[in-house]
Amino acid sequence: MENRTIFLPRKAAEKLMEQAARDVKASSGGGTSPAPFISEGDILTTWCSKLACLGLSPKSNRPVSMINTVDVRSRIKNVFDPAAAYVQNLVFPCWVLSSVREIVSKPLGNLALVVRTALESQMTDGQARAIVREQRARAASGSHLMVGTPSSLLMPFSNWSKAKFFDVVDFAPAVVKSPKPVQERLNAAGRPVYHHAAGLTPNPMLRNVLNILGKDPQGNYWINALLPPRAWAKVPGELRSLSSEL
Repeated sequence: MENRTIFLPRKAAEKLMEQAARDVKASSGGGTSPAPFISEGDILTTWCSKLACLGLSPKSNRPVSMINTVDVRSRIKNVFDPAAAYVQNLVFPCWVLSSVREIVSKPLGNLALVVRTALESQMTDGQARAIVREQRARAASGSHLMVGTPSSLLMPFSNWSKAKFFDVVDFAPAVVKSPKPVQERLNAAGRPVYHHAAGLTPNPMLRNVLNILGKDPQGNYWINALLPPRAWAKVPGELRSLSSEL
């Protein structure tokens, strides 16, 4: 596995959103009624899943278990104090079962709708509580909740866009003097233009992990990914293809 960071320019991200919206509208009949909702996160997750499959045969029927990381506190009602500051992470998985062939061949928007449908069905208050109970029971026995077949290709995703690190991290009080005038800055003084996250030690168990770090002050997305070399070899071509359409 190789750990690299993908820079997705704002215009390229907007292109993906527009394409996905067209896909969903076309699949829903293209009439005057509103198309089903899909979020930017759904679309980015779907696009990243396609990148992870670049090194595999597009005809492969190998099962894929996509794992989206979801914040528990925003899903379970009347348990957490909205005015309190909780320091630790509290997350659980949302599963999307697919195949390499489906991920490669399905239009971006249609696959994003599959991701959205899975999220909406699994993250109701009742389902969220059930997942927490199941995870708690399994943790007591030293096991973990996994969904899929033994031969499934696991694709863990984590999207940190909602954390808004580019907006909430503020070191402005510590800035004595800015090296650039305000009109030439890409960010407000003391605010990050990029942040990075990585494990302190290599973990051979981590494979096909994709982490959307968020949107910077210019609207560009940064995505950290742990993919095999055969996939990385084709990622630049995908990015060039996307840029050529702008």
